[in-house]
Amino acid sequence: MPHITDNIIADLLPLYYSKHASKDTISLVENYFSENPKFAVEHQTPIVLPTPNLEKPDELNVLKKTRFYLMMRSLLLYLAIFTSFAPFAFGDVSWIEEKGIHWLWKDTPEVAVLSGVVAVVCWLLYAMLRKNLRVTEL
Repeated sequence: MPHITDNIIADLLPLYYSKHASKDTISLVENYFSENPKFAVEHQTPIVLPTPNLEKPDELNVLKKTRFYLMMRSLLLYLAIFTSFAPFAFGDVSWIEEKGIHWLWKDTPEVAVLSGVVAVVCWLLYAMLRKNLRVTEL
């Protein structure tokens, strides 16, 4: 049987104090304490290491925030597509006037330009939001 040293017993102390040691290990440590009272006095009280106080994130708030971002991503994509195609819209208003088909970009260019500006803004916001959500792989 190998000679039992202070280092071997010191290695067993965490198991001994956590009550996860076997009966043989407990008896070995207690016998060593009785044979070496100086070592027993030095190591009688378990070493308490300070544990950091880690706060868990509020999971409900994280879920709500993620849900909001996903909803905004979908809404921005819809608005970006709609406003991108809106300048190319046309309609038959012959029941109002005799002109027939009206093109938005031809007959009301200011509305078409406004729609194009809104489309660019929506596409930029969508790209930024998608980039932020890419970190979470959503």
